[in-house]
Amino acid sequence: MSILKTLSKKKADEVLFLLKENEELYFNEIQKGTNLNPSNLTLLLNNLLKEGFIQKRKEEKDVNLPKAYYSLTELGVMSLIVFEDVKKLEEFKKTL
Repeated sequence: MSILKTLSKKKADEVLFLLKENEELYFNEIQKGTNLNPSNLTLLLNNLLKEGFIQKRKEEKDVNLPKAYYSLTELGVMSLIVFEDVKKLEEFKKTL
């Protein structure tokens, strides 16, 4: 999958900005922040992981149910520029 195709996925921008604001979140926190159903969020996170926008860390020490934590990679941080530029373009278009 291409970078632009992944970034154009529904709520990809919300997930990335949410991770920027919070540095690291586990699945349920991301789900609450985006209101995506679990299966759609899983697909989106897997796409973002595969393309290198986010990384995953599992906490397994002394825990019955290990949590997976997600955070932005350097590529993920840089991708936010794309969303910010698109927003600027949309604002500019309104002035025309």
